[in-house]
Amino acid sequence: IIEWGKIVEKGGIRELENQLDEKDLENPIMKFSMDMVFAGEKSELIYKETKNLIESESYRRTIPVDILNNMAGYAPAFGMAGTLIGLVILLSNLEDKDSIGIGMAIAIITTLYGVIFANLICKPTASKLEQYNGIQRFRDILILEGVSMLPNKPDPYYIQTHLNSFLNPKFHFDTAES
Repeated sequence: IIEWGKIVEKGGIRELENQLDEKDLENPIMKFSMDMVFAGEKSELIYKETKNLIESESYRRTIPVDILNNMAGYAPAFGMAGTLIGLVILLSNLEDKDSIGIGMAIAIITTLYGVIFANLICKPTASKLEQYNGIQRFRDILILEGVSMLPNKPDPYYIQTHLNSFLNPKFHFDTAES
């Protein structure tokens, strides 16, 4: 985006449009916002509409996280239901000593399965998805902040400084001339 700012500063939006490759617009947020830049929209509208898209995409990506967190909450309860079934089997056949072991095994193993499913599958997967969604949202916001500046034809150094304000200093860009 900083390099694009250099192109816009020298040749304008049309020059940038002519130089861009389709690969540069593979990201849907980038494509959405750059289509508005090329259509001649003002920075404020680009910012507002792209922010709406980012927020709705972020919301859609949280749905699987919510489902997995709910599953993690219900899994131990289903394990306890299995425990009760195992105890019913155990108590219904107390006279048959061989079936006591089977009933006890079912009672214990279903609780274990519920806890394992919740804590080793659902919760870590939900956490990983949530982390991934946060990274995606941050990346999309960086795109939004940079692209929405282009119609104002700012100095590339200003774009760089603005984008760097979002980043850890170890990862600052240093491509624009001051």
